[in-house]
Amino acid sequence: MSVLDRLLGSFGGEDRLVVYECRRCGTSIDASATNCPECGEAEIVRYEL
Repeated sequence: MSVLDRLLGSFGGEDRLVVYECRRCGTSIDASATNCPECGEAEIVRYEL
């Protein structure tokens, strides 16, 4: 376990917010989407906060 994992674990445990965004325009997207509804881009990025 890394130092970062230990620090994050002390601030709320394993509950993390997961956000999906379009790489082109930054629109927030549902996890099940395969393309951005705004610009049609297929590259979707997943962030764990």
